[in-house]
Amino acid sequence: MTGRRDRVVLCEGRRDVRLLKRFHDRERQCSCDTFHGGNHTADELKNFESNRLQQFTGRRNADDVFLKSEGGLEELKPLFARLARALFHTFEVAVCLLVDLDRDDHDRWDGPAGVERYHDLIEDLDKRVGDIYSADCGVEHDQFHLRGEALLAAQATFTHDRYASASFDVLAFRSSLEDAAGIGDEDDAETERVKVDTFLTENPEPFDRLL
Repeated sequence: MTGRRDRVVLCEGRRDVRLLKRFHDRERQCSCDTFHGGNHTADELKNFESNRLQQFTGRRNADDVFLKSEGGLEELKPLFARLARALFHTFEVAVCLLVDLDRDDHDRWDGPAGVERYHDLIEDLDKRVGDIYSADCGVEHDQFHLRGEALLAAQATFTHDRYASASFDVLAFRSSLEDAAGIGDEDDAETERVKVDTFLTENPEPFDRLL
């Protein structure tokens, strides 16, 4: 990736990966490597994830972006905590989390309930990385970049007592990609692609964080 850091995006599901791959195909014409954690057992993933990251950041790798799905937010959070130090300090990649907040329609981004689930996520990540590394290691919210109708874009920081702090991006669907883009289980691949394209065209700003 010329003039840019390699980027790792951790997300919840396969559709999220397809959305992000489509975005990068459209906007950057860059190469993406994809990996679905749900395809593997815990034993298979034991060293495989760090090995894949090592391959992704190696000199011979031509991919610019590594897109990884976990099968849900409750699986994504421990993954982030487990790989945080490697992501930020061993491989020094740019990191983004894409998550669903599953909020009710009446919740507003600018109201107290509107960001509650986001802050719950940051607090949970903070606790998890602290449990793994040390009491002087954590995750902190920095700032909001956007609170759109469908998506929230924010910046957070991973801190460690032995390393420099490292910022990362969080893109959070107010509910989910499916709700935001109107994707249903009955949609075939072409219908889903059209709906994803429409959603990206109508909501370009949040994804600019990935450029």
